[in-house]
Amino acid sequence: MIYGLRVSSPIGLAAGLILATIKFQEMWLLLLLLPILLLRWKPAQWIKAAAIYAAPVALSMILCGRAWITALLGERVFEGQAQLTDVMGRGSLIDISLSASLQRIGISRPMVVVFWILLIAATLSIMTIALRRKEHWSHANAAFLISASILLAP
Repeated sequence: MIYGLRVSSPIGLAAGLILATIKFQEMWLLLLLLPILLLRWKPAQWIKAAAIYAAPVALSMILCGRAWITALLGERVFEGQAQLTDVMGRGSLIDISLSASLQRIGISRPMVVVFWILLIAATLSIMTIALRRKEHWSHANAAFLISASILLAP
């Protein structure tokens, strides 16, 4: 995705987005920032990237979407009763988000929310500074957002 952004390649961006779709919880901050990064592109470029991205994603959802959603949330999702707590691993030791880790060591829920807000505010502040620089988006910036996404994942 970063390569696609650096060289203004719709194919490179679409390929990166397809890979990012696989583990959305690790990429959500970078994906939220993507529209701002794409302001430097001509509309025809990002429309082409969207079309290249949408084709395989739509096909895979048509062919395997129900199985993927069931694996993620269980059958209850199709009954309209799935909840975020139904996600596989939620509340177990493999849940490595900041919220889960702090709760496991006994930090109260209100303090967890304070830590989460502080981390998101610091992340957004740093990214605002990075965006003000008119240079290309770097791998270091992407790595920072991916790390923050993992910690802040719901």
